Amino acid sequence: MIAHITPFCTGNIGKGINDMISLLPDDAWICLRDQDTLLFDGSGELIEQIVANNSDYSLIGCKTNRLGTKDQLVPNMYDNDSITAHRQTFLDLFSFVVSPVSHVLAGVFMLFPKSVWELVGGFKEKSIHFDIEFTNAVRKKGGKVGLAQGLYVLHMYRWGQPNARNYTKQIGRASCRERV
Repeated sequence: MIAHITPFCTGNIGKGINDMISLLPDDAWICLRDQDTLLFDGSGELIEQIVANNSDYSLIGCKTNRLGTKDQLVPNMYDNDSITAHRQTFLDLFSFVVSPVSHVLAGVFMLFPKSVWELVGGFKEKSIHFDIEFTNAVRKKGGKVGLAQGLYVLHMYRWGQPNARNYTKQIGRASCRERV
């Protein structure tokens, strides 16, 4: 089973992720995505095949259009506002190929088995660097980290904002309940 989750907890994203994953079966693979992402038709089957063909990986990321770092970006897609162009990029890249990477995977999309989450002790709570810390923890435990070269996920990251790469305002101020 692959559980697609997009938990959110303002000010404590690690808590939201950990609380959601704790509810999943032990044999689940987790497809963790930001709430501002879009999967295209065919992504579910592609993700299943990526897992089936690359189960030796402990953590897998995707190609995308918008991130603060450039390691996972598809060239010329950052400022492209055509959904048709993004869908075509998904179709053009479509493959099951995963390549090992030395960089940190962005939290926009992280694919991993629950056993890896348990091995590293989950996501660090109250940290905005949950993705960096998780990737590093996986590597520290000897896990193989890779990038799905043929999986493109549209990331709405600061969409429509002037100077999006440097835009830092957050939308909304809802809070997440603390653990009792």
